[in-house]
Amino acid sequence: MQAETTRNIPASTHTGHLPQARRRVAHRYASAPQGLTLAPVNDFSEPADETLMLAYAAGDMAAFEQLYSRHRTRLYRFLLRQLRDPSLADEFFQEVWQRVISARADWKPEAAFTTWLYRIAHNRLTDHWRALKHRPPAPADGDERAARVPDPD
Repeated sequence: MQAETTRNIPASTHTGHLPQARRRVAHRYASAPQGLTLAPVNDFSEPADETLMLAYAAGDMAAFEQLYSRHRTRLYRFLLRQLRDPSLADEFFQEVWQRVISARADWKPEAAFTTWLYRIAHNRLTDHWRALKHRPPAPADGDERAARVPDPD
């Protein structure tokens, strides 16, 4: 009977490797009926992004630092994948966070923070691609070509 799964062992006996917050959650479910495994749906040890953004809007700089540290790597990789230019990705990365900072007072949790963050990044990328597409550099012989076009009058 040594090979039994951990679901039959009380949670208090096999949580030594878990962080303190998770041990508390596991301990809550230690009294579950035998044969059933209950797992927490959400671990609320970390505040949600929306809560952090509201705190930042109220002036809590530590909330912004936590948001930034959570999302900086994924946001930068997203921009780098789209732009394929590290220096341009750096510039856009700074602009996106600057827009987050500028809009903090008006932000409302109508959607997830990440949805809003990546919408800002997407819009900035769209502006960039639109500007490149509609403003190509003039050809070197542009004046000569224009002179050869007959006047419609």
